[in-house]
Amino acid sequence: MRRESASWPSIALALGTALLALALINLAIVRNQQVLREGTVFYLQLAPVDPRSLLQGDYMALNYEISNQLRSDWPEQIPDAAWVSLSLDPKGIAGNPELSAQAPAAAPGTVVLQVRKQGWQVVLATDGYYFEEGQGERYQRARYGQFHSDGGDKALLSTLVDENLNPL
Repeated sequence: MRRESASWPSIALALGTALLALALINLAIVRNQQVLREGTVFYLQLAPVDPRSLLQGDYMALNYEISNQLRSDWPEQIPDAAWVSLSLDPKGIAGNPELSAQAPAAAPGTVVLQVRKQGWQVVLATDGYYFEEGQGERYQRARYGQFHSDGGDKALLSTLVDENLNPL
């Protein structure tokens, strides 16, 4: 009895698709590593969140003071997807948010981030931080998130820091 085998073009297409997917994933990883290595470092002050997220063992829900400011000051004419320019103080702490419907050019001493308004929340950056199980108590001291910006609209959270900007 003869077994039907997959045709070579089908196998080649599947392998090509898999290789392309792996190449795109690796490209994204390399770009993120470059942002973490070379990007502008800045800090976003954390706002209180539900402490129950710490009880999950390896996850901390994050909220930011600037998100709270933006939520209360969001003008009607600004769409739900917008841009915010943040001034950096000498320590790199971001403040003085300025909303814009268009992407502003990043001036020296500022970072620009894309933000989204979702219902009553303003999503500015990642809203979660994962850590090793059993380390929740250590991260209760977190006061800022340390980010790296690519100079465009991309910002990656690298770690959480205490009130003196020391990594936890």
